Amino acid sequence: MVARSYEVIDIYGPEPSRPLFHPLLTTIWKAWAAKEKTIQIGKNTETQDLTLACSIFEKAFEANERSAGFHIVSGARRVTVAFAVAERGMAFSPIGELFSSIRISIGWLRETRLAREFLSEVSGLTGAWFGWYSPEPSSFLMESRLTATHESLLRRGGEKYETLRQASLPPLKAFSFLDWPDPAIPPRLGWLNFWSSRTAAALGWDAEDDVEPFRGGVEAANDGWILQLTEDALDLRRPDHVAALSAAYARFKDIGTRAE
Repeated sequence: MVARSYEVIDIYGPEPSRPLFHPLLTTIWKAWAAKEKTIQIGKNTETQDLTLACSIFEKAFEANERSAGFHIVSGARRVTVAFAVAERGMAFSPIGELFSSIRISIGWLRETRLAREFLSEVSGLTGAWFGWYSPEPSSFLMESRLTATHESLLRRGGEKYETLRQASLPPLKAFSFLDWPDPAIPPRLGWLNFWSSRTAAALGWDAEDDVEPFRGGVEAANDGWILQLTEDALDLRRPDHVAALSAAYARFKDIGTRAE
């Protein structure tokens, strides 16, 4: 099974009401405790000066139709951040709606602490609606199973993926902004999930009375919660983890756009 060589955190929320470049970069810079690290933006900028990096990032963001990214690099390891503001299509509202998306790729790292910190800190910073993270290869396997893509890879996995193949999971469409009916409702579940109070209300979830689907625990974070699906890092070769994922999708039937 070939999976991505990086861990991905996805965070979505409203269009920022204030400049976020400096606090976003600073938060991620401080969260990653590598001793020797630099910021890379584009092909020509490499610096440890956060103010300079933010100025260059802001110009790149506006020049690239409100989409840009940066890397924080330490030796062979890197954290990649892609930040964009886009407009949801006319299919969703008469005038459209602006939203922001942030994707954090933790290259060659598998650090649960970082994932939890990034989800909590960045979601609070941006006023996010929701976000999620799953370790690899589980993230790849989950998407493959839910959207019926790469089925041959799952079959080649033999018995270790048989429970996942036979699991009672909803058939979902590949995530697309064109098929996103409600910006408060996540298109996916992850191992770690950030849900804002708006998302919790939209899903009919109560932090005090409804913790069963999240066997790894529920923790308050900013204007919302970090919800952990399983105690150990999600491993979809384990029948108990597959069962936990199935139970969560059965409980929250509004998550994801069902394939016809």
